[in-house]
Amino acid sequence: MRYTPETYAQGFLELLKEHPEKEEDIIHRFRDVLIKKGDIQFANKIISAVESHYTHEQGGRNIVIESARTLSVAQQEALSSFMNDKDSVRTKITPSVIAGARITIDDEQMIDVTLSRRLHKLFSSH
Repeated sequence: MRYTPETYAQGFLELLKEHPEKEEDIIHRFRDVLIKKGDIQFANKIISAVESHYTHEQGGRNIVIESARTLSVAQQEALSSFMNDKDSVRTKITPSVIAGARITIDDEQMIDVTLSRRLHKLFSSH
């Protein structure tokens, strides 16, 4: 990869700020640059970095909620009380969680209340 996803994200967002009226054109040209530089294969990482930077600029947090199964409406409502409108929330199904949830905030803070962590802790302490 010629540039990091963060570098691409910063450049892309700066262009959009400078020329908001040319959003569609900027998106197409950005895609063309990724193709030309051979970095189109990293598009998902770059898009995630764009979303992350944009969320932070708006005063929000990037939150990833991992669970073994789809969250119920009651679980989603309980979690939403800890979030604000500016937060970007993604849910991810991770069967290895077994039960419970793992919540990561801005790739820095992690709340891990999973059964897999409890089992690992139980069996590794002996």
